[in-house]
Amino acid sequence: MLRIIIFIIIIIAVLSYFNISVRSVIQSDIFQNNFSYIWGHVQSLWNNVFIDLLWNPIIGNMNKIKAN
Repeated sequence: MLRIIIFIIIIIAVLSYFNISVRSVIQSDIFQNNFSYIWGHVQSLWNNVFIDLLWNPIIGNMNKIKAN
């Protein structure tokens, strides 16, 4: 966890060094459109792959084990 925090601080410092405003990048229309597009695919992947192919069969098998 500490490594992630240090990594984020370093990223922000590097962006600041190159005069890149994180706020202006995040608030730009291009970033928000790209993020929405990617987030839609992540949600689809989560629902279709993880839930349908992994989670539901695991829960089904656990219920079978519990019933026996």
